[in-house]
Amino acid sequence: MTPFKRSAGDEPSVWVVLPCYNVSQHIRKVVTSIPSNISGIVAINDASQDGTLDILQELQSDSRLHILDNEFNLGVGGATKRGFEYAFSNGAQIVV
Repeated sequence: MTPFKRSAGDEPSVWVVLPCYNVSQHIRKVVTSIPSNISGIVAINDASQDGTLDILQELQSDSRLHILDNEFNLGVGGATKRGFEYAFSNGAQIVV
């Protein structure tokens, strides 16, 4: 007996949350390597000082990308929590 059944082709909405603090050297590769079966990407710029936000804005041609910009650093836990709340409020069923 399977506890969760879905119809063929009925895939869950899976989103990825990326807390970002001074990761300008890596964020482009991270975002562009997320598989196409991921429904949404929430990148939380956690008051970065190194151009991370500029790079995220350059990547906005990917319609899955949602950028949240924290005015003050919330830390990895606070930024992640904000991203999860955003993803679930926008239809995500699974958030990683």
